[in-house]
Amino acid sequence: MPKTKKPSTTQLLPKLFSINRSIRALMGLKLAEIGLYQGHDELLVALSANTGTTVSSLADIC
Repeated sequence: MPKTKKPSTTQLLPKLFSINRSIRALMGLKLAEIGLYQGHDELLVALSANTGTTVSSLADIC
C-alpha cells in the first residue's frame, strides 16, 4: 500500500481559513433570512442550553 503524503501546516491552514470564511458567510446569509445578525445564533444557543440564564447575566460573562 503506498504511503500518503501528509499535508504540511502551511498548506492546510489557508484551506481551513477559506472554508471557515465560506461557512461564516453562509451562516450570515441564513441568519439574515430570519432577521438575525451573526452572533445572535450563539447567544440563543447559550440562553437555551442554560435554562434560567438571563440576558444580563450572559452579558456579564461575555
